[in-house]
Amino acid sequence: MAALQPSQESVPDAGHPFSPTSNEDSPPDVILRSNDRVDFHVHKAILAFASNLFKGMFSITEPTGEQANIVKDGKSVVSLDESSRVIGILLTLIYPPTICTRDSLQLDGVDAAYKAADFYQFHGAQQLLEQLLEEPRFLDKEPYRVFAISCHRGLEKQAKAAAMATLKLRRFVPNSTVPEFEYMTAHKLYQLGEFRSKCSDAIVERLEQLTNIIDAANCAEDPDSSSSFEPVWWLNKDHGPGCGPTCFDGPGDSGSWVEPAWWFRAHIANVKKAAELCPSLGSVWIALHTIDEPILKSMSSCPTCVNGAQSSLSLLIRHDLDSQATQAQQQLLAHYTFAN
Repeated sequence: MAALQPSQESVPDAGHPFSPTSNEDSPPDVILRSNDRVDFHVHKAILAFASNLFKGMFSITEPTGEQANIVKDGKSVVSLDESSRVIGILLTLIYPPTICTRDSLQLDGVDAAYKAADFYQFHGAQQLLEQLLEEPRFLDKEPYRVFAISCHRGLEKQAKAAAMATLKLRRFVPNSTVPEFEYMTAHKLYQLGEFRSKCSDAIVERLEQLTNIIDAANCAEDPDSSSSFEPVWWLNKDHGPGCGPTCFDGPGDSGSWVEPAWWFRAHIANVKKAAELCPSLGSVWIALHTIDEPILKSMSSCPTCVNGAQSSLSLLIRHDLDSQATQAQQQLLAHYTFAN
């Protein structure tokens, strides 16, 4: 907390709800001045209720004479070391929701506010900031910022949630759009990049398994025993010319083997490329349902695949990729410690 120095310089007031006239029915009785010189008109009772530090401060008889506090509009001014943005965040957290809506809070200043909440002993403020970092509006749109803040402040749960959320974004190249990266070590950024890469590898590996050649001797109409549905690319009947699974003799005495319809192999190759760039189930779902025009055109001679491809692809991710990829990603995540 900065030393209190008398000053005649005019300092602008904060806007609603911390302006001098924001609460006419219950007028503020003290001013908090930020280090960038903005005055917040607030209530001692609320500050004392929310903070042990302010409670103790207000219980001390105010000094007089040359040591008196700065006074403005008949209210004592308490100068703080924090910026107006940080003070605004803290006040928004401790004031009733009917006065301050937390939906207006953004990530700017949250990292410093988390530290200040501890210094000023604001009850529950850090927990509210942790909940803020978990909100979808930040995890979905700014997961790298949430990750950096969480790592810096030792919030492992939030850091891992943010790491998972980054999978929804394309491969990341560090740039100036993540200001909190100045707090990050190269090791943490490497860990995050490694985690994303391994998640991508896990999905690609499973996609490759879906097109694996299998032993025809064990091939039924549903050759994948782990699935409870019958995908059209494995059906061995009712296909158009040149479509359907292909059977051939394996090397040596290995017997006969079978591979899925050609269009499925070509389509999965495209999906793998999408998964390498953005290793989330959502992006894979979109890629699986977006069959390239050349493939669709070549499939047109097979009514079975044209009519059944989309439903089979939907069931594929629901019964196979969804559970297996999610499990693999959670197992990978468990091996990392980001916030230490």
